[in-house]
Amino acid sequence: MTDRLVLDRRESFTKTTIGCATLVAVFGAFWIFALVADLWHFGIPGLIATGPLGLILLAGGARGVAKGAKRNGPRALVVAGDGVSWLVRDKPEWRFGWHEIRGVGFKQVYYDKEWYDKETDERDYTMWLKLAPSGRQDVENVYTESEVSQIKEVVELYADLDVKQQGTVKSLPEFRPSPKTAVTILPNAWSRANYVLFYGSILAVAALAGLIGATFAEGEFRKACLGLAFACLISPLASWMFFPQNRGKASSRTTLIITPKGLRWSRDPEFGIWWRELDGVRLTPVGRRRHQVELVPASSDFEIRHDDLAPLLKDGVYVLPRTFSPAATAQLRETLATMRPGVVSVAGGY
Repeated sequence: MTDRLVLDRRESFTKTTIGCATLVAVFGAFWIFALVADLWHFGIPGLIATGPLGLILLAGGARGVAKGAKRNGPRALVVAGDGVSWLVRDKPEWRFGWHEIRGVGFKQVYYDKEWYDKETDERDYTMWLKLAPSGRQDVENVYTESEVSQIKEVVELYADLDVKQQGTVKSLPEFRPSPKTAVTILPNAWSRANYVLFYGSILAVAALAGLIGATFAEGEFRKACLGLAFACLISPLASWMFFPQNRGKASSRTTLIITPKGLRWSRDPEFGIWWRELDGVRLTPVGRRRHQVELVPASSDFEIRHDDLAPLLKDGVYVLPRTFSPAATAQLRETLATMRPGVVSVAGGY
């Protein structure tokens, strides 16, 4: 019998991503150095006007490099006599002793064949720890059926815990969408009018500052105006690089993914639900022009299958953690009207 189990989960972060982040950080550092050393003769006004842009580039690039360096290396799940731990580069990112753990859970992951090219009878599982008194720790990655059996073997050796393995005949496998049929919705998505207003205002400031600097201003004030105009011109590019929602990309941000078979929420917590599990989707106005998305379960079994969604349960419905902007609400209604006619309802008007 195995008395210590180590499951390697090495994850590679692309060298291209790290390289691009490094270039951004270097450019930001050079920008700050050039302003401080006055290589471009902008003076103090230019430093004040354009210095924050250099700081943003430096901080964003450094964050990308740090994230890449952290995720590029050995990662492992360790189940042993002292408890369960997650190692990153041989150092524990978190560790819990058996006295802190009340239960261990596994949920089957559903793989769409056209996406993963795997047989439907192949079973992978996500894993979580139920902590005392009411906490929860999700374990990264997925684990095969044989690995789940090994984990359960070691758990039974050291602790008398409640071990749940969902995904049997009595429960549905976790829904995972196929990108070929999926529509991704960002809760804070902007409308086209907002884009035009935001970037149009920036370009108007750039044009005005450039006109004043090139035509009327002199000396240090002229340099400051031209520096401000240049910063405004490249700020849309910086916004496009560091804010994925501005270019319609999900990245690591919160997303709602809709397909003809089900929906998936990306974080806090991450979960997937089949349409046959829901009786409907309700949109409730909250605050100024925003909507709250409520999932109405079709039966009482929903609460048993999705016990990890208990924090979202409110008055018999499950409320998504983020409210939706007018543009995101409109996209959601249009998508559901196409894929699942009649499933969405709006409380209190649109």
